[in-house]
Amino acid sequence: IPQHLLSAASGVAAVESEPLERLKLAGTPPALTTNTTAMREYVQGLLADYAMSATHLNDYLTCPRLFLYQDILRVPRATTRAVGFGVAVHNVLKQASERKLTLPQVLKLFKTELERQLLSKRDFTDSLAFGELTLRAYYPKHREFLQRNRFPEKDFRPYHVRVQDVPIVGKIDAIHILDDQKKLVHVVDYKTGNPDNKSSDLAKGGNYHRQLVFYKLLCDHARAFGYTAVSGEIHFIQRSKKKADFASRSYEFTEEDVATVTTELTTVYQHIQALDFLNPKPEELCGECQWCVLCTT
Repeated sequence: IPQHLLSAASGVAAVESEPLERLKLAGTPPALTTNTTAMREYVQGLLADYAMSATHLNDYLTCPRLFLYQDILRVPRATTRAVGFGVAVHNVLKQASERKLTLPQVLKLFKTELERQLLSKRDFTDSLAFGELTLRAYYPKHREFLQRNRFPEKDFRPYHVRVQDVPIVGKIDAIHILDDQKKLVHVVDYKTGNPDNKSSDLAKGGNYHRQLVFYKLLCDHARAFGYTAVSGEIHFIQRSKKKADFASRSYEFTEEDVATVTTELTTVYQHIQALDFLNPKPEELCGECQWCVLCTT
């Protein structure tokens, strides 16, 4: 710029002497404050017709912040490769339970379902290759197992289930009838992750075990459903490298299991209704989820 077009401005020197501080301040997000009157009123509106799912129960017990941002505020997130892959596989297994599909039909259906997921080109290509490899090994071996499913992806929302006045909802991947006269069933949840690193979730009191007991509560308290769940199973679609085979874990439900999960359910529901997750105690936070990281940086 020609010098004769420039004019000095007062106070510039003072501002320009601290460029790094100003840059740091501009790049620092404001502190996240959730325990405000406006937020409490907004969340109360969201909870007007709230019903708890097994995922919500596990999330709250893991971290109240995770529950707030992921399950209540539902902050938008990009579809990850694992999530897209899992949804596609679950949809395929549901249809394979309803119809007698050949392996080529299953593979074609998987590709169609995967194309509906919002994945990058690379993630789609990798997921398609891994999914086809997995289904080629899994489906011929478990076709009969899938056909035992009498209620593919049973949705219990229409039953308006309540446990000690706590409304609960959920979809069960598969329900096998053990005794039609005695109305006894076995509930199944499909998992697409690596079974070799899920020992803590599979342990009694772990997230997967709690999820199956929650499904028992759904079945037992849905009066119009008419069946009692006496056992459950976590069924992995991905082959275990440790066992060089497909893995599953079955449980016989006990009165202790039901009492424990019922207590957890009612306690967490009371915390939710009191909006305690807007001002959680430090010892309740996991400190590891993305929301804890975001709130402490």
